[in-house]
Amino acid sequence: IGQYEYAIKKLEEVLLEHPNYPQAKRELVRVYGITENYEKALILAKENYEGNPSNEYHIHAYYNSVLSSKIDKINLEDKKIILSSLLKSISIISSDRGKNMEYCMRADYELHINNDILQAKKIIQEAEENFGDSIYLLLFKIDLYEREANLEGLKQVLKDMKGYNNHNSAYYASYQKCRIYIETLSGNYEGAKRLVNDLKINENVKNKIRDDVEYLMTKVK
Repeated sequence: IGQYEYAIKKLEEVLLEHPNYPQAKRELVRVYGITENYEKALILAKENYEGNPSNEYHIHAYYNSVLSSKIDKINLEDKKIILSSLLKSISIISSDRGKNMEYCMRADYELHINNDILQAKKIIQEAEENFGDSIYLLLFKIDLYEREANLEGLKQVLKDMKGYNNHNSAYYASYQKCRIYIETLSGNYEGAKRLVNDLKINENVKNKIRDDVEYLMTKVK
């Protein structure tokens, strides 16, 4: 069993005994998202948000779950309405963490809803100027630079994420995904494929990363 499947099992056990334990529910949403259990993530994230709509973590998690949901669960127009409402909710949060999340949420909207890479990059640049790099920005940059096939950008993200290069890190899979993209864009396809195979995640997620590798292979000059 992979590390994330094990985490899901343990978190679900905790919630059977303590159904209102907020940290466990929030962590379970995150792990559901990593393993592409988007329907479960969406249901739980919505429940968390509705129980505490002023919590920036719940706003952010619900936003990401809606953004990742498939079209047969939430159509595009409904998705835009929900996302816009959550952007309004996060804009009220005055903490630095909340503002940092807001920047990433706005950038995600431009990248994934409006398909406007330039505007997304402007938002991220503004976030960096105000807060520097955070894990939220770094995770967004992995997706942004993968879409751009930006090798140098990915190399810088990997350097900035060096503190997450251990199996116990919550973001180890994201660190490894960044490595995989770098190996692919550097022409080391076999190395990239080995890294994918070694990931301790479910096959659905591995297959999504394999699709990304195939896409990036077409971008190598």
